[in-house]
Amino acid sequence: MDVALYTAAGGTFVLVPACMHPTQQAERLHGPLTPCARARLPGPLDDTLCTRLLAEIDQNAFALLQWPEALALLGRKHPCFRKRPRRLWPRVHGKRVSRV
Repeated sequence: MDVALYTAAGGTFVLVPACMHPTQQAERLHGPLTPCARARLPGPLDDTLCTRLLAEIDQNAFALLQWPEALALLGRKHPCFRKRPRRLWPRVHGKRVSRV
């Protein structure tokens, strides 16, 4: 299943199906949501985390992920966990440069 990941208030993430936007309820409950990335949930859904996420998506049209759960699901090197995206904020010799 393809999902879209949004960062939420308090260091949490909101997961929605990739074909949808977050619901108004998700926006209201979890603060301003910022798009982070898209991901694919693993194929075999034997994992209890994936089963819980799918059940929450079926019930609420979104699922809430805590930081450790997002790390376990997506891996440490996922773009959502970088401190600064290099392609958006390039640095030369440790200083920020503006793009023209």
